[in-house]
Amino acid sequence: MKEIYTEIIQLENQLTMYEILSLHDYNQTVDGDFYFITEHGVVAPRNLPKLVSTFLTLDETSELKVVIEGYDVNQIFTDIKTCIEEGAAEKEAVV
Repeated sequence: MKEIYTEIIQLENQLTMYEILSLHDYNQTVDGDFYFITEHGVVAPRNLPKLVSTFLTLDETSELKVVIEGYDVNQIFTDIKTCIEEGAAEKEAVV
């Protein structure tokens, strides 16, 4: 049975292009659907131009609400957090 799950993520840094592309790529493979609600509106990861423009205008203190629809919503949320955290790890490795 499909579930709907909502969670708020507090950003610690502005998302990088790597993180944004990871979210877009993950959306292509996930068995479900998810989208983000920001101060600028609703954005679905399948719409790459809107995803990029929305996330590049967010600052590091923004809250990001994630809405997930699918069969294993907890795993999808974990995977979304991983996409964002891997980008943060890449950023630290470069610095």
